[in-house]
Amino acid sequence: MKKLFTTIIAFSTVAMGFAQAPVTGNAQAPAPKPNQEVIDLEMPAFYKYNSANLPASAWETRSGRGAVEFIPIGTAYNLYTILLDGQNQVSYHPDINSVSFIHRQNNGTTGGSGGLSFDVSTDGGATWNTNYILTPEYNAGTSAVTGNRYPSAAIYNPAGNTDPSAAFIVGNGPALDPLSGAASWGYTFRVSANLDGSNVDEVYYQTPGAPYDFHPYSINSYESGSMWSLSTTYNNTGDPTQEFISYENFYVNEITYNAGTMTFDYATTDLTPDFYEYVNADGVVENMAGQGWSVEFDPTGTTGYITFLAGADGASPLVPKPYLYKTTDGGATWSILPDFDFGTLTTFQDWTIPTWDGEIIPYFTSHDAVVDADGTLHLFAECLGRSTTNTTPDSLFFIWTGLTTFMHLTTTDGTDWTAELIGFSQLPSATIGTVGIPFRMQASVTPDGEKVFFSRTASDSTIFSDHSAPDLYVIGYDIASGEYTNEVNVSAGTDFEYSMYYATMAPYAMDNDAGEYELPIVFAVPGPDDLSPPQFYYVKGVTFTDADFGAEPAAVANFTFSVGTGGLVSFSNTSSNATSYSWDFGDGSGISPLENPTYTYTANGLYNVCLTASNATSSDENCKDVNVTNVGGAIENAQLSAALNIFPTPANSVLQVTLDNNSFGNMSVSVHNLLGEAVIEPIMLNGTAMSLDVNSLPAGQYLLRLTGEAGSVSRQFSIIR
Repeated sequence: MKKLFTTIIAFSTVAMGFAQAPVTGNAQAPAPKPNQEVIDLEMPAFYKYNSANLPASAWETRSGRGAVEFIPIGTAYNLYTILLDGQNQVSYHPDINSVSFIHRQNNGTTGGSGGLSFDVSTDGGATWNTNYILTPEYNAGTSAVTGNRYPSAAIYNPAGNTDPSAAFIVGNGPALDPLSGAASWGYTFRVSANLDGSNVDEVYYQTPGAPYDFHPYSINSYESGSMWSLSTTYNNTGDPTQEFISYENFYVNEITYNAGTMTFDYATTDLTPDFYEYVNADGVVENMAGQGWSVEFDPTGTTGYITFLAGADGASPLVPKPYLYKTTDGGATWSILPDFDFGTLTTFQDWTIPTWDGEIIPYFTSHDAVVDADGTLHLFAECLGRSTTNTTPDSLFFIWTGLTTFMHLTTTDGTDWTAELIGFSQLPSATIGTVGIPFRMQASVTPDGEKVFFSRTASDSTIFSDHSAPDLYVIGYDIASGEYTNEVNVSAGTDFEYSMYYATMAPYAMDNDAGEYELPIVFAVPGPDDLSPPQFYYVKGVTFTDADFGAEPAAVANFTFSVGTGGLVSFSNTSSNATSYSWDFGDGSGISPLENPTYTYTANGLYNVCLTASNATSSDENCKDVNVTNVGGAIENAQLSAALNIFPTPANSVLQVTLDNNSFGNMSVSVHNLLGEAVIEPIMLNGTAMSLDVNSLPAGQYLLRLTGEAGSVSRQFSIIR
């Protein structure tokens, strides 16, 4: 694989304190080394799973599937319900084919923005009931808290039950303490209800005299009958001005069903990881943690992992990275796994920007995780690179932000890590109001643990300058064969292209036992800012088949062209993953199987030229209009071409156009891009010379076209900036 360091010619660094928002540092990018090759990261074939290898249209054609359906479900008062990657808001239970989505209650619901509700489908996501209330006490003003935030939930189905209405949604998350001053945090909510909205249980929990349970993540249910979540803690000093999220203690919560009360019991184990401690700029001791935490088990509930993105005391290198505990006895005991240097893996060496002194130090910023049937941990992680090896407190969190990679990592014991690049982005982050738009790493596994799926969002860097217009991408992995599907852009060509924000996927994927796998996903369409009500949508029909794993990448057709004199047009084929080609030149007779043909038209006109690119399993068509205006008058065109001069080329702001004599009559000058599209409309040439303003055109290749009574001629030129 090619190195890519020289493609990033202007980096920035970020100093990142985990309890604070990132701030920009002052470091500059390293200069490219002489032997580093400049490459185009946007080439569809550059890395294996680039989503351009399989556009949505090809995905549907190859598999026989129809287009996905976007089903409106609940809303909320504002966005502060779906922002965090660690939340599990969507749940799927295969025994009752039911999907749930927990959120802060619908905009306009009595009780205000701090109440909670859930939406549920009992037919695999086809139809939905919305806004079942989970917090009637809060809504009535009789609870101990002043609001609920960032919920997670899982569906629990009692053993042997086949009636969805008798199953439960079980949720938890942070709540606001009216006694904690401006800091606000201090309670955890624990809620449950039957899927028909009945039998609601609403509990607000604190541990007096001990750190408060805070931000439980990763809740899911397993065949063992247990559910699990993992919470960090709020330090509970007794002084509201000194309270903060310490990341020093964590609570491992095993959640079990109490059939007698039809509620759920929590058994909590304290966990104190050995994180690196440092003194921040305010003189407060902090732990190098907080980028993410999760607890996941295999489908049987036997083998599980606790994952922190944190820096361990004594770790080499000292950087936020996976810090793991493992259990093989259903959570009865946990063992810490060894530290690992991810910079030793070839994939990270190829795809991580090095530090100033050339070290490869991957910096993990977000993750999701699942465990497969073999007990292997699968992480889907968002990674950057550290910009310095300096480990003093004021330099610990300086990172390059010019390249974000999305990695699939696996391990069973902390020493056998593998890594595969799934995708990347060179775009900086963006915000809605004051909140960030994440790439949103999400992972899912089939109920039998044999297939793993990942979803993420990304914005098209050929259109947008930051990650402000997310599309949804999905990919699958087969644990038996080690083969991936191609990554698919689910939103391409739909009404929600560039607008699938905060997509969240259930920990379990659907498996119809006939070789088809559907991914339960919900996303938000925000209002104009973070405080406006969002609309949530369920995405129905995101499906892979067994044939998709290891399939040949789909052919993608594309081409450019250049219009010469006398009707001659040269075509340049830029297709990917294709082995054969068929051209239709749009005049009713011209066809060609050549890769890069030329064609001479016999009459002026606008021709719709179509290229079909094919391989053994797929084909794709791309059509473009070619405007031919220079057929006929070959002698005059040759004389006109000889008389025409343009300079300077390359041009910057002004292009001079001259003719050697004025014998050609009235002439007009226009400028076109290489797709034949006019970027400067025809302007009359007065006499034999003009200064053409090209300052508004971006750098690139263009065609100047001189047209008039004596004929037409085109001349290619370039603009540089």
